Amino acid sequence: MKLVYKCLITRGIHDAKKYYLLRLFCIVCITGIIVGCAKAPVMMEQPKRVVIQPVQIASTPVEKPAQLDSSIIREKDGAVMMIIPAGEFLMGSPENIISSELPQHVVFLEAFYIDKYEITNAQYKQFMDATGHKAPSYWDDPKYNAPTQPVVGVSWDDARAYAEWAGAGLPTEAEWEKAARGGLVEKKYPWGDSISHDDANYSGTGGKDKWEYTSPVGSFDPNGYGLYDMAGNVWEWCADWYDSNYYVNSPKSNPKGPDSGSDKVLRGGSWYDGDDGLSLRVAYRFSSGTAYFGTSYDNFVGFRCAQ
Repeated sequence: MKLVYKCLITRGIHDAKKYYLLRLFCIVCITGIIVGCAKAPVMMEQPKRVVIQPVQIASTPVEKPAQLDSSIIREKDGAVMMIIPAGEFLMGSPENIISSELPQHVVFLEAFYIDKYEITNAQYKQFMDATGHKAPSYWDDPKYNAPTQPVVGVSWDDARAYAEWAGAGLPTEAEWEKAARGGLVEKKYPWGDSISHDDANYSGTGGKDKWEYTSPVGSFDPNGYGLYDMAGNVWEWCADWYDSNYYVNSPKSNPKGPDSGSDKVLRGGSWYDGDDGLSLRVAYRFSSGTAYFGTSYDNFVGFRCAQ
């Protein structure tokens, strides 16, 4: 604007009116420029788009209950042990045959393992070699001393000593009966309600039973839990003291037997027992003192371990 004004002055424009008009023109031009600038759009910086990523929350894994193996092998003696699942079962007999089996009652047991077979002479020899424990009765009798036959002539103390050496124990009476039933309900035997010499070793010979005395362990079919000789062959020691009236007030969960007594429980029957099969029933209860039976009867007593 200074240049325009200077040029007009140089050309001799001195008339006051013309000067006034020229000045007014300049003011109008300047005002228009200012207004125009004010209306011009302002280029504003566009805001940056912020992308919010979802927060990743690490999930805490839910720890599942440990699953027990269906079978394990005991390190000391190589014995195979089968799992008996936790749960309830009916213990005792519904039949009023023997009062010590009454009343039939519901028992809950935690899961446990029990030997698949009765302890054999070969396994008991490992124990004697390792500990110096005395040999049982009939150890040198060829009718009973084959490596695969169950060890016989053992006292309850012998059986307990072996079990402790092996890292196990003797089954409670409740554990033994649940294991013997093999998952069946209210059946007399580990396999059903009838018995023959095709099922077990007892009272002489016939059918599959060709042994006058003890048979090699596992000679007959297993029960539903995969256990052999839960009826017949040899009686088996249990951990409990014996009380013929124990079922009347026994605990409903994991019973351990009376606190004291004079006899220990035996279960399962043996090769020696009568042809009626009564003592081979899973509910049948028997007992003896903690010492040996005596020279003429203890050749039908053995055991298996549990843990």
